Amino acid sequence: MQSTKLENVFRRTGLVLIGSGALLFLFALYQLFGTAMITAQAQNGLESDLDTVTEKLASDEFFQNTFTKLETITVSEDIERTETVETEVSSSPFENLTAEEISTLGTIVYKPQGEAIAQIIAPAMGLDSIVVSGTAVSALRKGPGHYADSAALCSTGNAAIAGHRTTYGAPFGDIANLKFGDEIRVNTPYGNCIYTVTERFVVDPSDTWVVKDQGDNRLTLTSCHPKYSAAQRYIVVAELAETNVPYLPTQEEINELIVSTTETTVVSEEITTTETVDRDVEVATEVTNTIRSEVHTVTKTTNRVTEGFGEGLDGDDGQLLAVILYGVVFFALWYRIYRIANKENKERKFKYITYGVGVFPLLVAMSLWFYRIDLFLPSY
Repeated sequence: MQSTKLENVFRRTGLVLIGSGALLFLFALYQLFGTAMITAQAQNGLESDLDTVTEKLASDEFFQNTFTKLETITVSEDIERTETVETEVSSSPFENLTAEEISTLGTIVYKPQGEAIAQIIAPAMGLDSIVVSGTAVSALRKGPGHYADSAALCSTGNAAIAGHRTTYGAPFGDIANLKFGDEIRVNTPYGNCIYTVTERFVVDPSDTWVVKDQGDNRLTLTSCHPKYSAAQRYIVVAELAETNVPYLPTQEEINELIVSTTETTVVSEEITTTETVDRDVEVATEVTNTIRSEVHTVTKTTNRVTEGFGEGLDGDDGQLLAVILYGVVFFALWYRIYRIANKENKERKFKYITYGVGVFPLLVAMSLWFYRIDLFLPSY
């Protein structure tokens, strides 16, 4: 009698272990292939959206007129965004734009989270994807995401993009294949450009300085490292080599400009002579350049204590409750099907019919559960 009880314990333990192993295997398949299908479907829709926006802007006279007022970027001169602004007596190179024109730039260049903003092509890593706005979990499920606080793509400053390396289509799966001098092409609705790879390195998730302005014109790609882990970030830096996109304001600058266009800047009241103006400008420029020379070092140290960049790679802690609830639903449904098949049906044929009917809702419940687990866990 005791031997029979022990055998039952071992048998049930074995079934639990086998079942757990099967669930882990199915979840791994979902992460590798199921998420890829989700991204592929999203990319198809995003490509169509981007084409529509591009065609619309090409025939939009108001937008084209706005663009003609913007400064042309001379890539070879390695222009610094802040120096261009601060060495002018005027407060901004965008002062000839109206509030409506500035707002239009903002709605075109900086889209809401998850909307298509550009196409990125990097033959060396087999990449050809639509870039979406933002790096939230939901955004990166659709494709590579543009950091909202970084510069506009193909323009001045540091434009940063995050992408998954193993899940959701793994757009940055072969990011390590990029070598010095490799080209990365970016096509946007407002223009195109080419970046060339100059740096590759690995940082901790807290090293947010890599997506901050570095005083030059660059593209920064970020992804998880090593593969199947979110312990570190793999970084590729590429300098802006060619572009037909003018100097565009950042999202922060756009917000400030919309306010400033309704106000009059009063500077002359405290200035009595032209010599005073020239001297003040020279002093301000010297101070600015001194500060700028120290910015690179300072940002590398102070930003280490900030929250890790690429929130879409870290997972969504808010999904924990949903993970638990869907897990309870899955196991409750499985147990109910098991009870009906083995305890409530005396005839063998009804047992198999019960399993056959119950497998579909069980798969649906499992898919929903896996979906929530995947959102909760770090995505690689």
